[in-house]
Amino acid sequence: MSEKTIGMTVTGEIFQPVRLYYSVLNRQEVENCLMRLRCIEEDASQKRWVWLYRDEAQIISFKNDFHCIPEEVSPIVIGSFIWKNDESLILDVRSFERALEAIPFFDKYVPRSLAKIKYCAVVNRIFAVAESIPSNFDIFFEDNDKLVEINPEAFMDRAREGQLSKNDSPNIQAITSFLDNEMDRFFEVEKFPVHFYEDGLTSLKGSFILRQIIAMERWKGDTTYSFKNVFNKMFTAMRS
Repeated sequence: MSEKTIGMTVTGEIFQPVRLYYSVLNRQEVENCLMRLRCIEEDASQKRWVWLYRDEAQIISFKNDFHCIPEEVSPIVIGSFIWKNDESLILDVRSFERALEAIPFFDKYVPRSLAKIKYCAVVNRIFAVAESIPSNFDIFFEDNDKLVEINPEAFMDRAREGQLSKNDSPNIQAITSFLDNEMDRFFEVEKFPVHFYEDGLTSLKGSFILRQIIAMERWKGDTTYSFKNVFNKMFTAMRS
């Protein structure tokens, strides 16, 4: 098998680690909710709770769905819950698709009065099958100098600075320069807010799609590919 073969999950998605961050108000009650699910098991050896692709979770449709998974490897782990402290619970999954399924799934079984999704962190690169993939994603999301926290409010503040000319009309040159500079950036590991309760999953799904497109182009060899390239391609297609 070629070293350039893309790493995939058993359920058929491109492997890209995602960490979901939950703010918890009552740890014991959250654990009680999880323990009621037959698709959740405690893995005491690794101090985690595993989310298994069976029982309640088997209705989730992946590219390789529940009925496609060989019996000898079933049930597979599709997520891992780890407590960082009594008020912070993380869920690690191995693909963007699993993250998008996990958020509404656990929103159904764990009341929002007990826990809410707050942030998401992603690894914006493609992995080869030949690479050694750790089971603990702290290597990506903890004490990693490549991780950048994205603050949308700070972005908007920067966008407003210098965007008006002396007569208070839009400074098109300044706006174009700002967007050109910002869109040319791309970070390997990012953490950003999730607004699921206000916006649903549409925005997050779009964010994942864009990042995977860029990661794929970089995998193919264009190491400078960024949001700027994606949007330029989109605008060119719209004008043609």
